Amino acid sequence: MPRHNFDLLRASTQTPRLLVVLALPKQEDRWLTLTTKKLALRRCAFWANLKGQPETRNQYTITIPLREQNRFDVAGLRQLMELSRTGAIQ
Repeated sequence: MPRHNFDLLRASTQTPRLLVVLALPKQEDRWLTLTTKKLALRRCAFWANLKGQPETRNQYTITIPLREQNRFDVAGLRQLMELSRTGAIQ
């Protein structure tokens, strides 16, 4: 990610800022299915909380490791909401 975005996401803020990375299939026509009854994205997404990460010497880009247990799915979103509610994620 660009260094500027990394710095914005690691800054202390009143509202938590999270990085969400969506992994998509290689074929663009398989990324999304949209009908009047559903919106479906293919593959998966992961989140990371960069608040408090140390400054880096990298000038232009930063590589962010994503953890398998930080899946951005229904259970993961519920977990994030609970962490935010209790103040465990800031």
